[in-house]
Formats: sequence, C-alpha cells, structure tokens
Amino acid sequence: MKRPVIYLEDLNKTAIQVPIRNEFVELMRGYECGGVVWKHTHDEPTSHLEYWEKEGDRTCIRAQFLSSSSGDRIFGYSPESWYESLEFSSITLKQYYKKQKITSGQLTKMNKFFDA
Repeated sequence: MKRPVIYLEDLNKTAIQVPIRNEFVELMRGYECGGVVWKHTHDEPTSHLEYWEKEGDRTCIRAQFLSSSSGDRIFGYSPESWYESLEFSSITLKQYYKKQKITSGQLTKMNKFFDA
C-alpha cells in the first residue's frame, strides 16, 4: 500500500492542541503524509512520542511551518504556554482538520496505511 498524500497549508501563527496521545499520533501521521518534517533540537527527546509523554496534555504542535536550509517544510512542538507567549492562536485537532479540508475518508486511509 502506498503512503497517502495530504496537502497541508501553512496556518499563520497557529498551534494545534493535542491533549490526547492518540490525537498526537494521528497528527504526526498527517504531517508525515503532508511531507512536513520534525525540527529536532538538542534539548528535545529523541522521538515524537517521548515528547508527548513528557508534556502530556499541554502539548501543542506548530501549524505555521518553517523552511529548512534544504527547503524542507519543518515543524516543532512546545507546551501551549510557549505558543501563547508568541501570540499564536490555539485550535483543536478537529478545527485543524476542518481548516485543512481533511476528510474522514482521508484520515481512515492514512490510519490504515500506518496500522498495516
């Protein structure tokens, strides 16, 4: 099965709240299907899930992507308070999917791919 492709638009000054582990995992899958890569810094854990387990329900994911020197679209995540300090708006995962026009069919296809 081929990995699904999801087009993701840049959402200016927006962070997605992912207080539930399964939401975090699904969003990471969506970013992978959207061709967006994680920006790793020296003080962050080695995997996405480790970060969520550290911050838990305070975790937010950046929806305004950055560009790397190689041209990749990259993202980061931090506690919600950090995004608030930057005056980002916070939205739920459901609101994010609606803004990105991601359908339940696309999510089902994506999750089947990763669960196979």
